[in-house]
Amino acid sequence: MTFTEEEIYNIYKLCYKTSTSKGKIKQHTLNKTVVDSIMRENEDNVTFKKESKIECNWGKLFKADVVKYKNNLVEEIVLIKAPASNVAQNHVNSLNSKAGEFQRIKSNVYRGSKIRQISFIPNVTPFFSKNEKIKNFEKNKLFFITKCDILCKLDIKEVNITFDIEGIENCKTKQDVHNLFINNNPITNIVIETSDYISNV
Repeated sequence: MTFTEEEIYNIYKLCYKTSTSKGKIKQHTLNKTVVDSIMRENEDNVTFKKESKIECNWGKLFKADVVKYKNNLVEEIVLIKAPASNVAQNHVNSLNSKAGEFQRIKSNVYRGSKIRQISFIPNVTPFFSKNEKIKNFEKNKLFFITKCDILCKLDIKEVNITFDIEGIENCKTKQDVHNLFINNNPITNIVIETSDYISNV
């Protein structure tokens, strides 16, 4: 997979503005960015369905961010995350969420399909207090859940995209971080790393 500085900018310029940091606008941008990247892999007979409901092991249906079809069959279920603040504080919850998502997918229904888990992770993120002031900065470490002793009946490709937000450590408030994105693109040093889990269940 490849991502440009502009594509990551388009995601993260939404992350530090309160009105767009959660909800449909950010999710639609994430989904489109990932679909565009997968399309650059130049496969034939591929289509995509965004925010598609799939069958799961508990609860009635599970909304996947993107489902990739090849020759009208589900080839990949794509799950996307893009945290922007308080990342280290929520590290364990985030890992629990990633593990829970691939366990929710009903593997007997999607036998032969793969899971692709994509995480955008800034190298440094602000830790915001309740009044949106920056309490401190967190230096985030790359982590692959697929390198742990996990058990899944579907193959998983885990993709972690790390990058710098230039000037972020000079900010004092959430508004200051948002201002970094108003006139310039502060995204630099993009690194993409992958880990593959091959199911033997």
